[in-house]
Amino acid sequence: MKRSAILLAIICHIVMVACNGTVKTKNVVTSQDSCTTDSMARDNFLKTNASLLKPISQSKGALSVTLQVGDFKTYNSTLLSKEIADKAMVLATQILNSKEFQDEVNSLDFAYKNHCTSCGGKRESRKERIAGKTVVDSLYRNAEVSLDLTIQAGRCGGALGATCPNTKHISSNYKSIACDMRNLPIELAYAVHICHEFAHTVGYCHTDHKDDVAEKIGWIAYYIAVKMNTERSNS
Repeated sequence: MKRSAILLAIICHIVMVACNGTVKTKNVVTSQDSCTTDSMARDNFLKTNASLLKPISQSKGALSVTLQVGDFKTYNSTLLSKEIADKAMVLATQILNSKEFQDEVNSLDFAYKNHCTSCGGKRESRKERIAGKTVVDSLYRNAEVSLDLTIQAGRCGGALGATCPNTKHISSNYKSIACDMRNLPIELAYAVHICHEFAHTVGYCHTDHKDDVAEKIGWIAYYIAVKMNTERSNS
């Protein structure tokens, strides 16, 4: 009887340790508007937007915004430090302020249900579309924007991050971003991610990978970043 009690206690202890370990190591952002990547759709988007294949232009767009790092927290300062985040913000600002980016967004239109005011909030569905110009205007409504950044571990294939609309806090998953954009240095990959999440901060939510403002902004930013990286490598 005593031996059975000891054995039961050991089993309970093992189960508790395993559960605690799961809680401690689970470090993936979960949100009602978490961001995953549909890489196949991203590739198809390039096929239907051939202008993104043209050599990168150095021209600046008519509108501008400057992104800055506010509060910063990271799970690993070696992999993604404040210095890297600052570089990513500069690169994201360059992408957003490029004529190429603004022209691409201006050429699109989106389902009305992209509009949202909070995570999990009700969204109105109308037949009218959101013009690309409306999206562009919302991205540049403030000349300077400070964003609070939190970097967590994440996992390859998991959500890249999450941002509730009309907030200034972006949660990002390092491993997810690094795996999704292996062809880019981390500061450029993170810059692309910031461009995507920035669309959430100005009031756009996901629409199940269909007619999606934030997703297409991320895709446009990605292809511009790829060209920026190619130009860097060739210089």
